[in-house]
Amino acid sequence: ADTGTGIPAGILEKIFDPFFTTKEVGVGTGLGLSLVHGIVTGLGGAIDVATALGEGAVFTVYLPRTADVADVPKSGKGGEAATRRGSQQRILVVDDEASLLRLATETLSELGYAPVGFRASAAALAVFLADPERFDAVITDESMPGLTGSELIRKIRAIRPEIPIVLVTGLANAAVIQRAKDAGATEVLRKPLSARQLATAVERVLHEAHPPVTGKPAVLSTPRAAQPQRRGGGSSRTRPARR
Repeated sequence: ADTGTGIPAGILEKIFDPFFTTKEVGVGTGLGLSLVHGIVTGLGGAIDVATALGEGAVFTVYLPRTADVADVPKSGKGGEAATRRGSQQRILVVDDEASLLRLATETLSELGYAPVGFRASAAALAVFLADPERFDAVITDESMPGLTGSELIRKIRAIRPEIPIVLVTGLANAAVIQRAKDAGATEVLRKPLSARQLATAVERVLHEAHPPVTGKPAVLSTPRAAQPQRRGGGSSRTRPARR
């Protein structure tokens, strides 16, 4: 963190690019943040930047715990995976923080899902409304400009009441959780969120929405010829007519 001049919006999107620098020629290489970003993402983490002009900037590094990294299922590995891999279910992911959105979509892709990410909740809602049946689940942040996560959930639920929705928030106290549940969240997760937690939550909500069919498939009976009705307790065999 620092108390400097802050980072303008036009520069913020480029600060992790190699050789990008705001310093004078010959002062610095422009590789510092790029190297940090490469190391953090290589470890399965993400960097969040919060800044305001005239107030400085705060860089927050999110790193998965060792157990979480070890448990994330990978394709082509022997043994039974800790969680089921997806089968290209399309998941709408909404988070205004670019680094966290990227981490979520990359993780979901590695797990076999087909994520569609948006930083603007209004844009995500517009795409959803254009084709509500396109998505199998939704993952959304709570604190976002414009529509909050809870508001987005209400609008989505009005169209598709049954779709699984996971809300992610940095303030997972009782009041926030209750508000999310009232809005229609299937599950609420707290930041920082590990890849393992995300994988487990997605598997769980999809499993609850579409439980696997067990047992033998039902066999539909075909129409049968009309049978003579029995009367009394006698045998049903037809007796020969008397002559």
